[in-house]
Amino acid sequence: MESPIVPKLEKTVISAESAIEKVEHLFKPLGKESRGESNEITIENESIKASFLYEDLKFDINTIPKTEEDFIGTDLDVNDRALIRFLNFETEKYSILQNFILENKKDGSKIDLNKELGENNVYVKKGGNTVSGSASHSLNPYIKLSIEPKTAAGILVLMHEVGHKKDPAIDPLEIMLVALGKEKEESVLQKEMIDRERYAWAYGLSKLRPYIKGLNCTLEDLDIFVHQWNLGSYSAYINTDLIKD
Repeated sequence: MESPIVPKLEKTVISAESAIEKVEHLFKPLGKESRGESNEITIENESIKASFLYEDLKFDINTIPKTEEDFIGTDLDVNDRALIRFLNFETEKYSILQNFILENKKDGSKIDLNKELGENNVYVKKGGNTVSGSASHSLNPYIKLSIEPKTAAGILVLMHEVGHKKDPAIDPLEIMLVALGKEKEESVLQKEMIDRERYAWAYGLSKLRPYIKGLNCTLEDLDIFVHQWNLGSYSAYINTDLIKD
């Protein structure tokens, strides 16, 4: 009998290297970049404008722990400890994304990240231009990006991670129980993983629909970037028989 997971898997799966080669233009700047007096960054082309600001991370201690042992004897609270772990003890490589606004110059519609995220903070890797490593924390109000939102790929990944935060099926208590060893069957966990990834991509793409032209994305680009590569990597993880090029 066919597994109930199989219909949810991508039928065409390609490697990251192949995907990047096919959609290389999605990793290039969206347009001309400028900076305002307050260091606000603006990137725009004929169709869209993205505006945002980076802020340095601040902690109550000067020396940030680099290992779990370094936490011993510090006065860092549980939230700071969780954030440092989430950033893989590399806080110096990240900035906080502030006031991100994506505007459609044709009709004036906007995505205001602050309204989308509420109390959640986005931490962006300085100079980052890779998809791997971006994540949304399931229990804390954190998102980290390994790619700056200066390119179509960066904005796609950003809105995908926002989609995880908007997912009504994510239950923090359930996640804690699984983490504590109250494991579900592997097949159930795999199916839920695919469901959550599909929801997050669907949410992000629905929000970005009015901006796709300005992002220089075609339906073929999205099929490669979202389905064959990103969702495809999860499919390949579950079914190792899927062919990669």
